[in-house]
Amino acid sequence: MDAIIHVCEDLTVELEDVRKFISPTIKNKLEAEAMTLNYLPRQNTLPIDL
Repeated sequence: MDAIIHVCEDLTVELEDVRKFISPTIKNKLEAEAMTLNYLPRQNTLPIDL
């Protein structure tokens, strides 16, 4: 998340414009990171052992 924000600031690109260039996998990982940092409300998840 910090890397995306940093690149947007360096290239003077709006964060909303970058959304269409990020893959769904990265979006899911960013969402999970935001939930662990309490930026987004947590959703119920099942414990899965891999």
